[in-house]
Amino acid sequence: GEKDIREAIAQVVDDEISKLERFIGAMGVIAVVAPLLGLLGTVSGMIKTFDVITMHGTGDPKLLSGGISEALITTEVGLSIAIPALLLHSYFSHKVEKVISRLERAGEMIITALRS
Repeated sequence: GEKDIREAIAQVVDDEISKLERFIGAMGVIAVVAPLLGLLGTVSGMIKTFDVITMHGTGDPKLLSGGISEALITTEVGLSIAIPALLLHSYFSHKVEKVISRLERAGEMIITALRS
């Protein structure tokens, strides 16, 4: 009957929504984790720099440059991944909301048509 049709439509809509949101969730995780990994590299590079300072002092800039370079590169890479991921997450979240709205409207239209 109509209840079975409603449940079947709701199930199809829910399945499609979960497929769409899975991608969005992964994009969100990447946007959050990438700068944290960059920060981890920054801390690691600075620890190396301070270890060099402890062992050799600050007299030779070449010794310090390895740790500082690691710190800056990992920060740059983390942000270079996070910024586009955040923008894509926002863009696709908006698109998914539109698709979900259309799916729900289509389901209601089918049910209304079946009642006639």
